[in-house]
Amino acid sequence: MAWNGDLSTIRASLRSRVKRGRGVGEMATYRSWHGLREKPGKATFVVTPGIRTGRRHELRSMQAEIYLYLLERLNGMVDIREYLPILDVAETMQICAQLGIEHPHNEEDVEPFVLDFFYIRLDEDGFRCSARTLRTSQHAPAKGDVERMRVLQTWCERYNIEWLPVDTSSLTPSIQESLSFLRAWHRHRFEPTAAPIRRFAELFSKLYRRGATLETLVADISARTGLTLEDCENQFRYAGWAGFLDVNLSQPLARDKTVTLNASR
Repeated sequence: MAWNGDLSTIRASLRSRVKRGRGVGEMATYRSWHGLREKPGKATFVVTPGIRTGRRHELRSMQAEIYLYLLERLNGMVDIREYLPILDVAETMQICAQLGIEHPHNEEDVEPFVLDFFYIRLDEDGFRCSARTLRTSQHAPAKGDVERMRVLQTWCERYNIEWLPVDTSSLTPSIQESLSFLRAWHRHRFEPTAAPIRRFAELFSKLYRRGATLETLVADISARTGLTLEDCENQFRYAGWAGFLDVNLSQPLARDKTVTLNASR
């Protein structure tokens, strides 16, 4: 399944992209198949630093950005790769022939099928590989999309990779804003420790009251604990990001906005 590093095993029309590192590698060395375009002004929708991977993620839509942020929050997440190509084109062509489906192609040659997200998690049973395909419409998918998903599902089943389509209709700008606010703990170089974060979350839940702004709640905790306002805010960000606090993500978060908890913990 993984590329063995031998360019001769890659279809000739795809080798230049692979030589540039597109679609290969792992963790910090992986580069998205659909990356930044070389022409000015033709960049991908968003480029964001990854918390789990230590590299820049190059994403083509707001929904993909939100889904990356959701994946990062999952326990045991080891690696996340966006737009992972299936470089064994001979195999996907075989699958297409079996299913009676036309393989993707451009003016020059065939194009690889691409998984929107491929990720690896570690749990009590070991490492697990999963793949996701994003659906951006609330309506029934077009015939071409259905056929593409059938090929992706078939290929993933061959390699014991869990594959699922994802309805992105609920991934709204408000959720993107909330997740961006929470994950800023990483940009601020905050280094979380489990026990203090757990104590912070317990105190926050105890002091929490509907209608109170984050600024007010953080000031209350700072006054009681002697922690700086900055430290309290970053603890809140991490506690919400990591699930110590069940923050309602549908409402944008900011210092001067009210905080809504789905349930106190």
